[in-house]
Amino acid sequence: MFALENLSFQKALDIGCGEGYGSYSLSSQGRVLSLDLSFAALKTMKNRYSLASITPLCMNATALGLKALRFDLVMASHIIEHLDESDRAAFLRELVRVLHPEGAAVLATPNHPGGIYFQQGGFHKILYDDKAFGMTLREYFESVSVYGVQEKPALHAVRPVLRAGKRVLQWTGLLRRPGIQNAVARTSTSSTSFHYQVTGKTERAQNLIAVCRHPKSV
Repeated sequence: MFALENLSFQKALDIGCGEGYGSYSLSSQGRVLSLDLSFAALKTMKNRYSLASITPLCMNATALGLKALRFDLVMASHIIEHLDESDRAAFLRELVRVLHPEGAAVLATPNHPGGIYFQQGGFHKILYDDKAFGMTLREYFESVSVYGVQEKPALHAVRPVLRAGKRVLQWTGLLRRPGIQNAVARTSTSSTSFHYQVTGKTERAQNLIAVCRHPKSV
């Protein structure tokens, strides 16, 4: 939603698209190539969002078999923190290579105040605060702006209701039905902008979003 409201594009690359909720949103403005390593996730996305403007493709983000300078928007939401050091460097070099010089790369990652944190053997390989995130990305882009994703106050009141509703769906078995799953996914996507806001304030932000422009030659 942040990209749709602030950036214009015709060809987008959605890296680590998962089950496609981000790609579906982006497809309202342009064509989207949706990449993921999981065949199961891509199959779910294809069944859920059967649109000509979305092309699913199983591919590794560290070795993109794609033409250079092809995309005017590259999205990578919550990908970088799962990569080890060598893969992170390859991943960022590939972003630079496939991004059009006048385009923008948008990366999201959890916010971890206090610099860079390395996690051994955990779900995340590395976590950043706003300064460390920006510093890392400026090695690859001339311009990097970092924003914070903040919860809106209303979410605190709504969250218990949402959790209770999900428990009911799980208890009754309805959540296993594809139609119900699709409806829940679409509702979650459309309600995100009501629950969260992106601001220039990164203190206490749950997540960070970086908008990167003018890729360097690396």
